[in-house]
Amino acid sequence: MEIAYDYTRFLKERKEDNTTIFREVNIIDLGLNGAGGSYIGSSGSDRSYIFISSVKSSQGFAAANTDAGCWSIIVGAYKVQDSGCLVTYHITFTKKNADF
Repeated sequence: MEIAYDYTRFLKERKEDNTTIFREVNIIDLGLNGAGGSYIGSSGSDRSYIFISSVKSSQGFAAANTDAGCWSIIVGAYKVQDSGCLVTYHITFTKKNADF
């Protein structure tokens, strides 16, 4: 299983002296609970993609079977601008090839 997520982290602003800066306005972390509520792991906002498998997973996440059931994404809303922040998650499952 792969999970990627994206959101607006920086806003581009032009200063009075006509220089451009990027101001950090949102910081969203990612955590994951598996089926049955078991804690799988979490990572900081420096990563926008993780993978989970029974053999190996992304750093900060336990290797785990991607069993059927209710999984939960834990949204770590570390910093959110006053107007809010839209976070989009993309989840991909790859069927395990048992013919090896």
